[in-house]
Amino acid sequence: MEPKRPPAALAAVRYASASNAENLEYYGWGEVVQCYRTRCSELAAMKLKPTASPIVHLAASQHHLAALTAAGQVIVWRNQHGNIRTRCDGWEFISDLENKGVVLIDIAGPDIDRRSAGYGSEQEDQVPDPFYLDAITSNGEDYLLQGSCPQEHVRTQRLRDNPKIKGLRSTLSQINPGSLKNLGLVVQASVGTIEAPDETPFVGYITDANQVFIRSATKEFMDEVNLVTGYTGMPLKIQCGGVYHAVLLTDDGRAWTWGRGYYPLPTSQVSSSKSKNQSPFSTCHLALGTLVGRKVVDVGCYGEDFVALTSDGCVHHWTHGVANPAADIYNFPSTPAAGQGPSVAPGDKITRVSIGVGVCAGVTEQGKVHTWRALWRGALVGLRGPGTPLGREYSGQQTVVPFLGTKFAIQVICVAGSLIVVAEKKAKGKLGPKK
Repeated sequence: MEPKRPPAALAAVRYASASNAENLEYYGWGEVVQCYRTRCSELAAMKLKPTASPIVHLAASQHHLAALTAAGQVIVWRNQHGNIRTRCDGWEFISDLENKGVVLIDIAGPDIDRRSAGYGSEQEDQVPDPFYLDAITSNGEDYLLQGSCPQEHVRTQRLRDNPKIKGLRSTLSQINPGSLKNLGLVVQASVGTIEAPDETPFVGYITDANQVFIRSATKEFMDEVNLVTGYTGMPLKIQCGGVYHAVLLTDDGRAWTWGRGYYPLPTSQVSSSKSKNQSPFSTCHLALGTLVGRKVVDVGCYGEDFVALTSDGCVHHWTHGVANPAADIYNFPSTPAAGQGPSVAPGDKITRVSIGVGVCAGVTEQGKVHTWRALWRGALVGLRGPGTPLGREYSGQQTVVPFLGTKFAIQVICVAGSLIVVAEKKAKGKLGPKK
């Protein structure tokens, strides 16, 4: 009997399995490895992994790594950052997730401007720096855990007895029991960033019943849990950025945006099923611009900015923020101006994309990693410069990350201030077009 294939929405985001995880290695640049030179460093955290079980999935927030092992264990690592040095650079097992059958994880922290909050650089260890971690299990449940502040050991709120934050099914059973009938099993979750450490989590879900839910970061603008409608096809991938921005990819090759932002079409033209009693956050909206007539194969969201990849290998950027056409910044998908997007070699094309603060990254068919400025703006001060993987200072530069050499990249992860690359240890050999 053949093993049961994972749901499409789970397979769309899980990049490894127990069978190939031993052959993967990880590289990083920026805060995640305290390296700001051109050369990417091996992710030292992986060498200190406290278990022999290989990692099958890695998620990252600005200051944390969360890893899932083939044995179903979840471990969390806090990076040194700023003046925060104590209780960093060590893994912690999340014991409350032991024996839960975890198959997917995601993590995000609050997006806090420490200076505007009145903290000086010498006070960074006093600034709340928690995270939300969502773990999806093989039986379709999810567990939401809240992380600690810098003054405390890396830990999470306990799940036993009465958890502080309940998963999707438990939350819906309290606020809308009727919605459980067609809920299905949770197969994918994306944790977005929030604006304050005491806000409730912002999470997008996909179930195997092809339903999409978004848990809000506040009850002021929307319901606590929103059933999202208005899209066509079956949902494959959801990416939550900052509150309240998300993007959805469906199997008919379309990208849909959700949340507060600019929508080119009136709501009546986007969805005819919307009732007067529905929250405006119940409906997603079809992304337009250069995506019209093309098949979208990957999407990403960070903050209020978006990236989409079409099957022809072209990337498309847009924002829910303020548009500035003079700077190539639009409220609908557009291809980067000449010299400002990825410079991919002939015969190769991008197959996966990711977006962070002011930077996009992509992996190509030949296993190369490219980085380029997102919307040509917004890179963090000190994290950009000629040749660095986290941004290109000038147009027309080569965008490939050369350090990986013959290693074959399969995944790239952008977060604020960091870039993580997942690559195969063994070279694939020459992959150029046959002559």
